[in-house]
Amino acid sequence: PDDPEELKRMVRELRMENDLMREVVELVKKDPGADPSSLTNREKAALIDALRGTYSLSSLTSRLAIPPSSYYYARRAAAAPDRWAEARAALAEEFEAVGGSRGYRYLRMRLAARGIACGERTVRRLMREEGLEV
Repeated sequence: PDDPEELKRMVRELRMENDLMREVVELVKKDPGADPSSLTNREKAALIDALRGTYSLSSLTSRLAIPPSSYYYARRAAAAPDRWAEARAALAEEFEAVGGSRGYRYLRMRLAARGIACGERTVRRLMREEGLEV
């Protein structure tokens, strides 16, 4: 285009796209060819936080196809303390106490004896996340 303003707008958009792709690779550790709009909202919120000083919130949210309310929700959820921190610590302690020879059923029973109520799927997920394998 011959219009200088149109050229400036195109350059801004291309810079933003380039910066987004660079942050996808560095921050989110995805493939360089990954589409930023296919990321999870938590990953998109991390990208927006990283680029917020350079670009406006409205331009980033529209480019990443995430509503601003979802951005604020994901940001608040990421900053919240871990709900299962106490259960994780107790689970690792109980797992070590039995020498790593007991499974999720036994560990769930031991957590219940300590007064930590959680379901078996939660115990299995926490064991998987903590790398506790029988």
